[in-house]
Amino acid sequence: MARRSFDRLTSRGQYQRLREVARTVLAAHGIAVDRLTVAGASFNTVFHAVAVDGRELAVRVGAAERIHPLGSEDAEAAWLDELADAGAPVNRALRTPDGAAAVTVAHDDVTTPRTCMVFDWTPGTMVKARITPGRLQQAGSLCALLHELGSRGAPAAPPPGVPVGDHLVYFTVSDRLADLRAEYGTLFDDARERAEAGLARVWREHGAAAHLVHGDLTPANMVVHCGVVTAIDFQDMLWAPEVQDLAMVVAVLRRDPQLADLHTAAFRRGYEQRRRWPDVDDTDFEDLVAIRRLSITNLNAALRWPNSPMSIARHAEMVRDYLRSR
Repeated sequence: MARRSFDRLTSRGQYQRLREVARTVLAAHGIAVDRLTVAGASFNTVFHAVAVDGRELAVRVGAAERIHPLGSEDAEAAWLDELADAGAPVNRALRTPDGAAAVTVAHDDVTTPRTCMVFDWTPGTMVKARITPGRLQQAGSLCALLHELGSRGAPAAPPPGVPVGDHLVYFTVSDRLADLRAEYGTLFDDARERAEAGLARVWREHGAAAHLVHGDLTPANMVVHCGVVTAIDFQDMLWAPEVQDLAMVVAVLRRDPQLADLHTAAFRRGYEQRRRWPDVDDTDFEDLVAIRRLSITNLNAALRWPNSPMSIARHAEMVRDYLRSR
């Protein structure tokens, strides 16, 4: 796992309590730990563990709010095994001695039980820490590899625990976009109506070819080490057409308007070196990008994290641009 920027709103005491959760998780795996340090925090908190036998591991301590379907951890671990067996640069999930992919810990000092997983540690730095066209080209090639392997012998239906991306709210949270009308008027309603029409068109045309995709293959979820880019954090894995997965990546690459075209072109160049870019109407692709923005906006509206107002405002500006573009 890569080091991530710390959430400044999380207290040192909270990190200490979550560290004890991580220790409990490692003990459930039968792993004696020598060192355990915070690697970073975003939605989850990730710890870097060095076991007494020298193994390096990542412990993902889940957030208090559960936004993924039950069974998602088993699905994640199973797909990581398949990808790793096929030679993809991913980090496997470890199982407990009784075969469990996840451990839920109810710690005395943590108000909500946390669902946690242990992974092989991925050395290196996040691509996000220093984005270059070369690294993004590698990222595009990696994305194409994941799509290639995901489509190979794909099951006819999503495995238990994997959400389907044919609707805007696929995280297990309530639909709260309407709550934003008081501040933003009909902005999100108007964007939703247009974007959902495009999503429906894409699923009519490409839904039959849907398969497992990463669902969040952004520069924050790729680690580079010795010139090799590894994909991490498959927690948001999704059953969707490949073009929807690509739109999620592009939505993030456009956050810097001055570099958006350069970064997107580099990513696409890498993708097309390995796999054909999906044939989709430009308008429909923009609708998929908007769907991603609206989905994350709804997540912020539903969970109301401390930084939610700032995130919603940032997405509101991009949604306005989307509506003005047509």
